[in-house]
Amino acid sequence: MSKEVTLILLGVWVAAVPHLGVPTSWKTSIFFISGLVIMLLGFFLRTEALARKLGQGGALNSSRQTFVENAAPSVANQQDHERKEGITSLN
Repeated sequence: MSKEVTLILLGVWVAAVPHLGVPTSWKTSIFFISGLVIMLLGFFLRTEALARKLGQGGALNSSRQTFVENAAPSVANQQDHERKEGITSLN
């Protein structure tokens, strides 16, 4: 069972416990343990999401050059582009 499904089922469990006729002392323990499990699952899901982001070259990857697309094109590339597109100063 995946962590996401476990989290959903635990949410259903927490919503159902008050209506099951469980004694008050047990409810406190059940809610406390359920809360701890929800916190751990949330932590693990967040860790996995950050790992996926790092694996895809996300913002946390320091080897990536951030503003490469904003670099000025070389003069040779501009002239070549103008010849291909037929751009003149009269356009």
